[in-house]
Amino acid sequence: MVIYRRNNSSLNSTSQATSDQASKLIVVEAAYETNSPRVDSQVVQIKGANPDIFFNIAIPKFAAQAIEMVAELGRHPMQSLTNVSGSIGGVIKPAGYEASQGILSTADL
Repeated sequence: MVIYRRNNSSLNSTSQATSDQASKLIVVEAAYETNSPRVDSQVVQIKGANPDIFFNIAIPKFAAQAIEMVAELGRHPMQSLTNVSGSIGGVIKPAGYEASQGILSTADL
């Protein structure tokens, strides 16, 4: 599963930035609008798709919500955060330390 911010100046989907092979491996893409209050509906898609890996390419507010929601759904895919959302104070703490266990990040923590 991949969750990302919808933005006219960026990619409309991850498939535009990945190879054909990678696109075949992505089982669910969920875009959110930055003016949305939460990303719960996007993350709920994870339940039906049952992915092994969750790439959280969200900005900090929504990354924290997504981490929290994945934990509430009882799913435990391997999770990866981009460097923009690798903040302990801005993402991990708000999401909850319990829900954030095992998450990989490209940021220096």
